[in-house]
Amino acid sequence: AYGRLQPILVTLATLAIFQGLAIRVLPAPGGSVPEAYTAILANFEAPYSLVFIVVLLVVWALVRRTSIGVGIYAIGNDDLAAKSSGVKNLRSRVTAYVLSGVLAAAAGLFLVANATSGDPTTGNGYTLRSIVAVVLGGISLFGGRGTPMSAVIGAFVSTMIVNILFFAQIDPLYQSFFEGVFLVVAVLLTAIISRLMRRRAVA
Repeated sequence: AYGRLQPILVTLATLAIFQGLAIRVLPAPGGSVPEAYTAILANFEAPYSLVFIVVLLVVWALVRRTSIGVGIYAIGNDDLAAKSSGVKNLRSRVTAYVLSGVLAAAAGLFLVANATSGDPTTGNGYTLRSIVAVVLGGISLFGGRGTPMSAVIGAFVSTMIVNILFFAQIDPLYQSFFEGVFLVVAVLLTAIISRLMRRRAVA
């Protein structure tokens, strides 16, 4: 936010840094998670993940109607235009990154509860999968377009794709390949649809 660096590059770089530190602390999978912890977050009879999603949607509905939420969308559409309109770009960026970090941490808590043990590499597969979910949900990687519900729908579609590959008995080693193919196709379709919409708007 402060150095005007590319967000995706910084995200991947910090991922590598913190994953290296995690491997240093726990070189091999091990340990255990308290049963009380898993009973709360991994209890299918009481789906706390659904409660978390509802809370997320309520919070986002409140944020969306404040100047901060409007600013986040504005800088995604046009940084310079947002600044000219009086939007505090730096504050909006920092807020977006903080919200993203908090949600990623919450996802990590649920992941640990389901894994029931410590593994510094257990989330590796979710890096590409999260990007696929975002794109499939119709959210622009450049910002300015998308909603939490779009991300949830994209995540469901992404999970369904993984399940289809599993039941089709596709070798797990090739799952990343197919996820990458779906990502490229989704990006191309999104770009084509956006271009057609711009042409229709001009016409």
